[in-house]
Amino acid sequence: VPADTALDHLHEVIQAAFGWWNYHLHQYLVDGKLYALPDPEYDDDLLPPRLDEQAVQLRDLLTSSSIVYEYDFGDDWKHLVEIESVAMTQEPGARYPVCTGGERACPREDCGGTHGYERLLEALADPEHEDHADLKRWAGRRYDPEKFDLAATNRALRKLHRRPTRGHRDREARP
Repeated sequence: VPADTALDHLHEVIQAAFGWWNYHLHQYLVDGKLYALPDPEYDDDLLPPRLDEQAVQLRDLLTSSSIVYEYDFGDDWKHLVEIESVAMTQEPGARYPVCTGGERACPREDCGGTHGYERLLEALADPEHEDHADLKRWAGRRYDPEKFDLAATNRALRKLHRRPTRGHRDREARP
């Protein structure tokens, strides 16, 4: 992603790369500060203060010691975001964001966080498991947790150029 990518757009990139549906709230924890989309419905004096993620670009975080992306507070996904390198110029003809590699399939949305995902993998790997058939149907018959599809990931990222940004409450039906 380009260095001028704001955190709200980085959220969209992560969602697309994971094949998730952007159904849940998210936030970033950066060096002890919380960043999220402003939402008066969730503003509360009892909650820790949150800064506007739309106003922060990746280039602003180059000296940060830790960037954690948190998604779906029920499933409690926490992802460490690492800035591996910074290039001042983009490659000619390249369209960003782009995925350059990966391993394994992403966890399914709403699978129950890391513990639920581990249970899902266990059931899928064992045809004798009592939940094998149900979870195979739920995950999708073609779901292979060992397979990473770089081309499919980049197709999802390219779609970001063609659709408006969607917030966590925009839950229109998925195809």
